[in-house]
Amino acid sequence: MPISFTIIADIYPFEKRARVMGFNGSAWGIASIVAPLLGGFIVDQLTWHWIFFINIPVGLLAMVMIGVCLKETKRTSHQHWTFWGVYYFLLGSWR
Repeated sequence: MPISFTIIADIYPFEKRARVMGFNGSAWGIASIVAPLLGGFIVDQLTWHWIFFINIPVGLLAMVMIGVCLKETKRTSHQHWTFWGVYYFLLGSWR
């Protein structure tokens, strides 16, 4: 959910952002009501294995929509990596 808010903030101007975030929140609310009902129906009519197959077309549709609708500008920065910075980062993150 936080990633969707970040994408919405990047795509939409400030004036339209609240409306789109409202649509996003309503989609989460509707999904929390419809998904258990749909899952129960699928399990009742078919078997529980089909619950996992419903994710395939939904995931493919989401990937296509992101590929078509999400336009980002490439931002470049002139930062360089230092050996000691990478060394301390790895040392700090190593358990």
